[in-house]
Order: sequence, then structure tokens, then C-alpha cells
Amino acid sequence: MYFAISCTQFKAGRSEEGEAYILEGTNIIKQNPNKLYENLFTFLEAVYVNNINEEQLGEVFQYLEQKQLFAYAEACFIVCADEYGKQGRFKEATAAYQKVLETQLKIQRGDCLYEF
Repeated sequence: MYFAISCTQFKAGRSEEGEAYILEGTNIIKQNPNKLYENLFTFLEAVYVNNINEEQLGEVFQYLEQKQLFAYAEACFIVCADEYGKQGRFKEATAAYQKVLETQLKIQRGDCLYEF
């Protein structure tokens, strides 16, 4: 729940609120470890707090693809592409949209897991 709220806050331009929800979510993860949500919060931090930190993103996408969580990867690639576009980084945005298409193909072929 904190992931979705945080993401929504960032997309609406409310960075302080988004960061507060990341903090709340990561505090919950410390009490109740969950590798998926740990990576999803790292993703939000990499994109919105650390201005698209490529190293963090690489680790998150590696985890999602290794676990065949392509539906999550697709959503994250879309967010990345949008943020690259907002920054005028159109080459990176195009590459991210290409990853969206590749991920959608994997989903259509049934290569993914919908439940973790």
C-alpha cells in the first residue's frame, strides 16, 4: 500500500510526501522482510529521490527479471521511460519503452509469474 501511495505522490509532484511514504514502507519491511517490496521501494528511491540512479535500477530490474516478475518490471520500465522523457533524455526513454515491449512479449508468452 505504501508503495502505491508513494508512487502516486511522486507522479503528482509531491516529492516530500512520496519520500515520507518510502520511509514508512521501508520501516515496515524492516519489521516484516519482503524482498519484492524492498526492491520496489529501492526502485522509487532510485528514480525519484536519486534522480534515476542507473546502478540501483540495474539491481532492481535484475531481481525482477531473475524472479520472472515481468508484470512488475513492465510497470517500472514505464515509470522510468516517463521520467527520462520529462528530463529530456529521449534516448534513454526510447530504450526503456523498448524494454516495456520486450517485457510485454514475455508476459504474452507466459514466461512470468503473477504471484510471488
